[in-house]
Amino acid sequence: IPNLVTSIGQYAFYGCSSLTSVTFDQNSQLTTIGGEAFRGSGLSGSITIPTSLTSIGAYAFDWCSSLTSVSFESGSLTANGSSIGTNAFESSGIATVNAWTNTIQAMGWTVSDSTTPPTYNTIGNKSGITVVDLTPPPPDPICFPKGTPVLTNLGPIAIEKLNPDKHTIRGKEIVAITQSRPLQKHIVCFEKDALSKNVPSQQTLCSMEHKVFYQGKMTKARNLVDLCENVTFVPYNGETLFNVLLKKHDKMMINNLICETLHPENIAAKISTMKNGQKKNKAIQELTKIIKENNVPEYQKLYASL
Repeated sequence: IPNLVTSIGQYAFYGCSSLTSVTFDQNSQLTTIGGEAFRGSGLSGSITIPTSLTSIGAYAFDWCSSLTSVSFESGSLTANGSSIGTNAFESSGIATVNAWTNTIQAMGWTVSDSTTPPTYNTIGNKSGITVVDLTPPPPDPICFPKGTPVLTNLGPIAIEKLNPDKHTIRGKEIVAITQSRPLQKHIVCFEKDALSKNVPSQQTLCSMEHKVFYQGKMTKARNLVDLCENVTFVPYNGETLFNVLLKKHDKMMINNLICETLHPENIAAKISTMKNGQKKNKAIQELTKIIKENNVPEYQKLYASL
């Protein structure tokens, strides 16, 4: 559909069983998909909705039983008054909606955390939809200093000495041990017993963005400084910090602290698994420059290239 088209009218492709896919030109100016526009059509697989869209009409994709997912470009459905009409996805095959954080927040959808049971949404009167956030995770490092003991199948092992060939964490294979030097002036110090009796079992240091389990939920270490008396910021000396990458975002035990592992979608995880050493070093240099300059567009571009 050409980029100058601003609206798809009501009933435009109603019952077009031979219509199996729709692609919008780059820089599409489409704002409206009218009521019943694709109702009962043969759309299958997925459809990507352009960033300019503000409205999907009632029953727009009703009866599209072969349509399994909808992807929204960043900015789609974020303008004031944006809406998805009554029964827009009813009786469709849509099980997954892919969207960026700005659309997810504007629509009030819930994204499942990979470490918890899935959360389903009802969108356009279609229940059981999983919402996936397409926004690249921030490049915030989550990591620990050398010597930090991680509980493995063979007992506590210093994080930098973990061996993916012989160590597992909670029965799960280690993909890689990542290394980084955050551009931060402080890290967080948990004194012994800071969160509760014997938690942690000894003084423990970690980066500010690292999430640990506290009072029933995973909480960033930086936020616990204001909540717990014996959790403080301490100067970071620039030493190499380490983290553990598993196949899925998970948890590990460090000095009785339940801590998150590195998310596989984190840019540090993607770089750490690159096979080409030259390209890997180049990516690290680019990321360092991007973080220093806080250049979000270049970060998104680098992330998409990995």
